[in-house]
Amino acid sequence: MAKEMDDRRRPDMRITAEALGALQEATEMAMTTMMEMSNHCAIHAKRVTLMPKDVRLIRSLMDIWDSNSWLSNVRKGGIGRAYEKLPM
Repeated sequence: MAKEMDDRRRPDMRITAEALGALQEATEMAMTTMMEMSNHCAIHAKRVTLMPKDVRLIRSLMDIWDSNSWLSNVRKGGIGRAYEKLPM
């Protein structure tokens, strides 16, 4: 996905394997953290099953906590707008 986004923006640029690895690690860390926090919401509600409302709650809390985060920008305007704001 990172290569596809980069090709759309600047077809003449390349992404190193090291940069892709860093993107993958950061993505996995963010997703794991969000799922762990969502699981805590389910446990608090005395459930063992993670539900979409748990993930929505965590995402809304993240928006309140840091409204300038990358995730907040994605939710407001899609991945394209957040990608455009990245420094080049």
